[in-house]
Amino acid sequence: YWWFSFYCNGMNVNDICQLQDKHLSGDTAEYLRAKTRYTETTVKPIHFKINDRISSIIGELRNENESPEKYLFNILRKGDSAHEIRKKVQNLTRVINTHMKKISKKLEFGKVITTYTARHSYATYMYRTGTSIEEISEALGHASIETTQRYLASFTDEVLQKQSEKLEEI
Repeated sequence: YWWFSFYCNGMNVNDICQLQDKHLSGDTAEYLRAKTRYTETTVKPIHFKINDRISSIIGELRNENESPEKYLFNILRKGDSAHEIRKKVQNLTRVINTHMKKISKKLEFGKVITTYTARHSYATYMYRTGTSIEEISEALGHASIETTQRYLASFTDEVLQKQSEKLEEI
């Protein structure tokens, strides 16, 4: 699920849990973020292409229930209350974070990797490969560029530190 998040524009766990077959059309996915679905005045759908990696993860984890309103993954059930949904999302987040903590420790990353890291990693990767902040903001479903700039602030601080170190070498 961590990699699914990363490959799907840093999709958060709540949105992963609430993703349904109806959000997929051919090689494209489109959904509304659960976080802003009912709170923002103008909600723009998030789109992404379903590449081979995403398709592989879906194939491995897909809910086999035949109902047209089923969730893509077998985490939530039709009719779950808001409380049950929240509990299940929190539980999956905890499970992912526990596994990622073990992986990051074993690989000696020096930092704990979480579901939140997948979203930030996606944004940072896209920024480092030349994607504009406006495009990243849209892919993340941010209402404003300022939110995306906060995501990228730590990257900017890291670059400034490296630049400073280079100047000290002169």
